[in-house]
Amino acid sequence: MPLRERILGCALITIAACSDRPAMTGTEGTTGSAASTGAEPSSGDAPTGPTAPTMSATDTSAASETAGPTGDPTTEASTEATTVEPVETTSGPPGTTSTGVDGTSSTGLDQTTGEPPVPACPSNCEDPVTLRGDLTIKPGDSTTDLICVTRITGNLTIDGDLDEAALLNLSGLEQVDGVLRIQDNNVLTGLAPFGCLREVDEVLLLGLPALVDVSALEGLEKLGSFRTILTGAPLPKLVGKPLGLHRIELSSNPTLADLDALATWTGGADTFEVALFDMPALTDVSGLAALLADPAPAERRIWFDGLPKLASLAGLEPVIAANWIVLEDLPLIADLGPLAKLESAGQLALIGMPLVKSLKGLGKVKTAQWLFLGGCVNGWPESGGMAGLTSLAGLDALTSVEVLAVVNSAKIDSLAGAPALKAAQNVQIIADPQLVKADVDALIAQLGQAPMEQCFGDWDKCHCIEIIPP
Repeated sequence: MPLRERILGCALITIAACSDRPAMTGTEGTTGSAASTGAEPSSGDAPTGPTAPTMSATDTSAASETAGPTGDPTTEASTEATTVEPVETTSGPPGTTSTGVDGTSSTGLDQTTGEPPVPACPSNCEDPVTLRGDLTIKPGDSTTDLICVTRITGNLTIDGDLDEAALLNLSGLEQVDGVLRIQDNNVLTGLAPFGCLREVDEVLLLGLPALVDVSALEGLEKLGSFRTILTGAPLPKLVGKPLGLHRIELSSNPTLADLDALATWTGGADTFEVALFDMPALTDVSGLAALLADPAPAERRIWFDGLPKLASLAGLEPVIAANWIVLEDLPLIADLGPLAKLESAGQLALIGMPLVKSLKGLGKVKTAQWLFLGGCVNGWPESGGMAGLTSLAGLDALTSVEVLAVVNSAKIDSLAGAPALKAAQNVQIIADPQLVKADVDALIAQLGQAPMEQCFGDWDKCHCIEIIPP
């Protein structure tokens, strides 16, 4: 069973990280349980209406600023309505522009971004409400008392078949401190109720086969993580301030053909991770280039697995160093050229890419902790190999690795091709029928000292490296 099948087999059961997927940084939100206490306005009286909603909520008392024992405000911050004072506009000399109350110039474009302005979101109520804790909404739950909510301090979960009309009372929501999770919904076609959302730590869309329009998310100004699983929706265009983005995961989207929308996104976080799993229509990943070129991330992780129509790695050109690069089950990739700037990698794995006949695209790689040619990532006998490789030719600059594994590669008949390699702590040469012991001995002799561990043989004699925690 390919690694991606083990990964995706977990997706419908739980949205927590599956045991066979690499640990991705960032905190996964959890859905709270039911104590339904209702929400209180942060100032003033709540509008009249039904009492507490029937959906699940945890600690839903409104944030308020109250005096503590010493007379200082407590740490519960109030959410108050923001008043925008009109700005008088005057005519200026030719070539100048005037500014209106919405921050746009007379050209109609936002002065900061140069883009059309995000529509204003008037408050549903005079006194906005902050809902503290997690909130879960399921079919049949009343949302009447949510009409004044502008912020949720925990996670918001929409679970089950609710359409846009059923969620319209969330239309004033501007901030979710945790995860906006919409899951297991067969009727939702758009996200219009979230058109005023500006800040969210993570957007997670899981099992939404009818979703075709996510443009309502284009007003987002802060976004830490964006994940879609078993959802055929396109990507929103996000233009503006640095989002603080640290993770993108797209899995099992049957229609998405390119990542062009990502060219409008900006990062800004210390890490950046991109994972693309089982995307049968994806042909182009060049939209990743701008995010990968962002100077902010100190760590980058890239995992592509199960992209049968992807014929080019264009978009990876900015990558010079990466913690993870796993390229698996990419049957049309023949050229590693877009990785020509790569100099170092923590884990570098090439698996199931039969058209790759040379590693010359990796000619600048000097060091790697783990270099896997073939499926030695939690490997087993059915793991994919590198069927087109005949040697290590192309690894001209490689000087050291901690683990070197060449696995299930039927045509490789030489371990020459990495002339500068002088250090390897662990060498695993497994199920490569064209190699003989003399080939392995020649590689070992090239090293400054013998590896601490080495093996040449079949799967019953050798083993691969478990890099994913159970």
